[in-house]
Amino acid sequence: MKKIGIIVMMLFSVATFAQRDQMQERKNRQDRSEMTAEQRATLKSKKMTLKLDLNQSQQNDLQKLFTENEKAHDKMMAEHKAMKHDAKADKDRFKMMDRRLDMQLAQQDKMKKILNEDQFKKWKYMANKHEAKKHHKMKKDGDKKWNNKDGKKAEERRRK
Repeated sequence: MKKIGIIVMMLFSVATFAQRDQMQERKNRQDRSEMTAEQRATLKSKKMTLKLDLNQSQQNDLQKLFTENEKAHDKMMAEHKAMKHDAKADKDRFKMMDRRLDMQLAQQDKMKKILNEDQFKKWKYMANKHEAKKHHKMKKDGDKKWNNKDGKKAEERRRK
């Protein structure tokens, strides 16, 4: 009986910790949405300064770049929300993805101009690492969301 009680308590504590992490992630997302584009850009540039050891000129240039990017991001998110309920969304989806990739290429060129060679390599490594982490998390979350009532994952249903 004691063993069963211990097992139940362990399962309960694991579930509690998992929910706490999810709630923290949601809170962080909400905090980000409540900040202005300038505030988010300031935080990004300061974090980048700490990681890449930037001088004041580079920090100011990045601040401007990140402010532009954050404003463009806000605009794209508003368009995306509007497009969510639009019937012709599939046609516009390609345009939106193409524009996002163009913006990423432009940002990479600007970063190359602002940073020195070593800093750029380190920034590129950090960006790739962040993308991989984001992709892994989205894939993990996607598997949870798209499980069907029969317990099969979306990939398994697509194969059939």
